[in-house]
Amino acid sequence: MTTIALLADIHLPDREDTVKDLVWDWALAEARRQGAELLVGLGDLTSIGTSKAARRVRRKLEATGLPFVLSPGNAEFRSRAQTAAVLHALYTPRRH
Repeated sequence: MTTIALLADIHLPDREDTVKDLVWDWALAEARRQGAELLVGLGDLTSIGTSKAARRVRRKLEATGLPFVLSPGNAEFRSRAQTAAVLHALYTPRRH
């Protein structure tokens, strides 16, 4: 049986070193500690849909070393000017 960690409504902002960073880092560490084999982001990963926040989310997920899949929420579409960049940052497969 595969252990899946579900992560929703993270709302990670552009700014680093916030309480949300601490909570997000704790949640990812706890998922690993409990043996998660897959991370699933259920939307609203960024606070206001900026590409900077999306890149931060992506880096934190990649740092776990675990595979992940993401679904956008309404937060990812809040900044029309950045929607394409946000979706690209979150959903483009990483090249090795």
